[in-house]
Amino acid sequence: MAHSQSAPLSFNFSCHVVSFLDRFAGVVDDEASTLSYSYSPCSDFTTSSCPTSNAICQVNATSGNGISCGSTQGSYFTADADIPSEVVLVYPNGAVVNGQQLTTHVILTCDPSADPGNISVTFDSGDYTVFLNLNSKYCCPVNFTASAYSHGSSISPGTIICISFVVLLAIYFVAGTLFLKFGKGAKGRELVPNFALWASLPGLIKDGILFTVSCLPCGKKFSSVKYDHI
Repeated sequence: MAHSQSAPLSFNFSCHVVSFLDRFAGVVDDEASTLSYSYSPCSDFTTSSCPTSNAICQVNATSGNGISCGSTQGSYFTADADIPSEVVLVYPNGAVVNGQQLTTHVILTCDPSADPGNISVTFDSGDYTVFLNLNSKYCCPVNFTASAYSHGSSISPGTIICISFVVLLAIYFVAGTLFLKFGKGAKGRELVPNFALWASLPGLIKDGILFTVSCLPCGKKFSSVKYDHI
């Protein structure tokens, strides 16, 4: 439904679990009792009051008319740099009123005991923005993953193994060189621990590859390595 612009979090908005539209319908504005809202986090909807497809519909009780305050199309997650724990789901592309396009900012608050949860709404007529507070277990962030939307710092087991190998290899060469220099008075290439092994390693790798290829039906003609029959 939405992508993340700055918040490395993902959320479990499970639309198939509960009908959000049925749960969040006719919610009265905290400051303007003549305004009420219907909200569907996961998909756009239409009603007789709001025939235009939208995620948030504002209805004026006096006139009975409704307008779209935002759509799931182009919706995205964002976060306040001053309050990293506060994640906001933004629904753009609302109706245009007095030359200004309506937008809805949904402040997500994790409440593991709230299923599906509850909302409160306030409309800022100056900014033409609806501020909606959603308290729900579906707002609780799930585990960080190494995805395009994530900047998690967890290290995988493979990374740990590679780092450990590089560190141990460095210790092996440094300690071995110091021992050969000060313990045995070695000089030049003799300072390299097991120099003969490392010098022959490229040739051994080449022979191993050629031998492996020679075992394949299509690779025998490419092998120049000959072994005596047992």
